[in-house]
Amino acid sequence: MPGIELRTDNSIYKNEMQIFTTKIVDMVKEANLFASQGGPIILAQIENEYGNIMWGYGDAGKSYIKWCVQMAVAQNIGVPWIMCQQHDGERVPHRSAEDSAFSVARFFQNGGVLNNYYMYHGGTNFGRTAGGPYITTSYDYDAPLDEYGNLNQPKWGHLKQLHAAIKLGENILTKATRSDKDLGNAVTLTAYTSDGGARFCFLSNTNSNADSSVDLKHDGKYFVPAWSVTILDGCIKEVFNTAKVNSQTSIMVKKSDDPSAKLTWAWAPERKKDTLSGKGNLDANQLLEQKELTLDASDYLWYMTNIDINDTSIWSNATLRVDSVGHMLHAYVNRRYAGYKFSQWGRKFTYEKQVSLKQGINIIALLSATVGLPNYGTGFDKIKTGIANGPVQLIGKNNVTMDLSTNLWSYKIGLNGERKRLYDL
Repeated sequence: MPGIELRTDNSIYKNEMQIFTTKIVDMVKEANLFASQGGPIILAQIENEYGNIMWGYGDAGKSYIKWCVQMAVAQNIGVPWIMCQQHDGERVPHRSAEDSAFSVARFFQNGGVLNNYYMYHGGTNFGRTAGGPYITTSYDYDAPLDEYGNLNQPKWGHLKQLHAAIKLGENILTKATRSDKDLGNAVTLTAYTSDGGARFCFLSNTNSNADSSVDLKHDGKYFVPAWSVTILDGCIKEVFNTAKVNSQTSIMVKKSDDPSAKLTWAWAPERKKDTLSGKGNLDANQLLEQKELTLDASDYLWYMTNIDINDTSIWSNATLRVDSVGHMLHAYVNRRYAGYKFSQWGRKFTYEKQVSLKQGINIIALLSATVGLPNYGTGFDKIKTGIANGPVQLIGKNNVTMDLSTNLWSYKIGLNGERKRLYDL
């Protein structure tokens, strides 16, 4: 959209964001899903991890996030709004098995009935969904099951034992009355008692430094480590403590695949008769930005132009120089491959190669490729790709320079192999 800037104090973007947010909120209200309507949604979030990048937007970032707050609160949903990764955020996402179990056990101790993990099973983003450029595709965050499905021990086993212990008290926890007793020194006994007298107890120590020994008289004596919860079946038998880990620790070793089980590869040449002849679908007397032109339809964009050489003494062995903000560049001159270059971490790079030019018309074809587009960070929507603005130059004898940036350039989006879906088995 002309004039739009994402995630900052930009009226065009804020208008679209408000329309979208209001639409979602209205759908949720119509379905009576907010807790204020008797539904299950107890919190709502506006924006995501903005605190990590807000500094890059300066005062505009501060005013934008204040606007987000006002816009969200005005939706009148009846439950609290939260933000993620602002400067007053809580713990980092990597948590020990003991700490994760402590939080979950405390949740059930305080009357919780449904717990969700983020993440419980890691995953992988494939192909063009990975973001980028060159970013790691793993989305794991120390999950109990890693992205390959391997057990992340001791976290997986420790949490499995926790839920098995909670499961023992399922019928009591969901039907019984609850009572809390402060035993001092940050120790609390929570007892759930059914109408028939059956009991299920949690004994928590929220002191992060000091262990505690507790005497519950006829119900027994218990050692409760600092920052832990003990689960007592029948309120007389310890079946689990969040700080006492007895699951085996995983040791992951990477090994090469069996060399005898080799992959089978199939190759198909890219038909380039049209592009090496300089034939495209769109012409412009300038170097266009790749992302705006391809509209995310492909990672590939051909830039093609013709030059008329009338003095081979200067230009027969010239240097082709291309400044690119893409991620890779392949160059062809007069239907011959002239080499390639790729950037480091998506930064700007310069391709330089000596090429042979002939008297008369010469065809230069440049194939720019991206390897994932940025989808996060300050001003990520403004990051240009491809041979945007160049320049593209020929440097001849005695450093005589010819700037081709304002030549008539012909463009073609994508590869012929993509159109034929050669990647689709």
